[in-house]
Amino acid sequence: MIVWEWLKTRWQSEAVHYTYYWIPEGNVEVPAGEKPNTTQVTAGQHYYRIWLADMFLKNDREWGSTWYPAVMASVQLKFGSKMQELTHVAGESSLKNFDRRSVRKGVSLNHEITDLLPFNGGTVRLEAALLAMEGKNGAKSLLKVLGDFSKLLVVPQLSSALAVAAPLASGILELVGATDAHPELRMEDTWTGTGVGSANILRAGYFVMISAGAGDVRPQELFVRGGRLYRGADELTGYHYMLFRVDTTEFRDDWDALSSISEPYAQAVEMLQSLVGQDDEDIKKKLKAEAEKRFGAARLAAIRAPELSNVVGRNQVLTSLDQRWAEAKKQIGVQNALPTNFPATLKAVMRNPISVQAALDMGERSEQDWLGDDS
Repeated sequence: MIVWEWLKTRWQSEAVHYTYYWIPEGNVEVPAGEKPNTTQVTAGQHYYRIWLADMFLKNDREWGSTWYPAVMASVQLKFGSKMQELTHVAGESSLKNFDRRSVRKGVSLNHEITDLLPFNGGTVRLEAALLAMEGKNGAKSLLKVLGDFSKLLVVPQLSSALAVAAPLASGILELVGATDAHPELRMEDTWTGTGVGSANILRAGYFVMISAGAGDVRPQELFVRGGRLYRGADELTGYHYMLFRVDTTEFRDDWDALSSISEPYAQAVEMLQSLVGQDDEDIKKKLKAEAEKRFGAARLAAIRAPELSNVVGRNQVLTSLDQRWAEAKKQIGVQNALPTNFPATLKAVMRNPISVQAALDMGERSEQDWLGDDS
């Protein structure tokens, strides 16, 4: 919470109520034949990813000369059994398509604030700000370092990277303190999932924060085309703004990046495949035992993985793993070895998982429920 507290302190003197809208579904340009995704998240079922899609800094400071623009964002969410705060900072050197000479015309970002995260209940809170950062005391270099550092938290296997979360937040505070950074624009919102009676449900779509007074810019006037913000036919100018996008899905597509599961599974399959041509019965026995041990490690990692939605994702992964391992044991019984084309990666295992509805019908199962299946 330290980043948010810093922003609140700096923002106390501001009394303007700025404009905050979700862009109407019909005003979002999508590829021909497709419809905008507006799916709301449900605990245990959906994943989400938050992007900073576009930003604009109006011409009221000498950007790119003695002052540098930066975006600071912090997301608080339930991850596993704990609340976690993920902080990101992006500056000149890490902004996509940044051109100092045209900074007043806007900067196209499509910058990931989070990787794909499971929504397993609770709330998701986002705080973000456009910062004016004075270019002194090596601030530009430090900004690049922190920007690169923050990318360590935008990874599929987030649980292995959480150790850097607190040092990153502290580093950002040191940076902004050293540069007298001023928030030009700040937004904060908290969402829930479906089924809890909340009126503020996290969903897929675009939302924007604009330094415009109430009623100055109406939502019906705003459009997203090519990932950028328009007011009518022209790109919006004359205001600071941050345009965000939320993606939601029921499926992951980065299975092999979940190394806590994928690596021991691949090792288990490799050991069974190594039985081909092996005549020593003692070695065969040891390889089979070690393969079972590695598969057990993959299975336990899937049971405990906070990167999985705790109903759909977990049930799909464990069911697929168990099915593949049963096939492996059958092959071993018939051929005493696995064929070389046996699915050896988690991505291959998850090629045809059980349906979302079938996974939902299984319900949320405890660790003991899954471990009991092995006894």
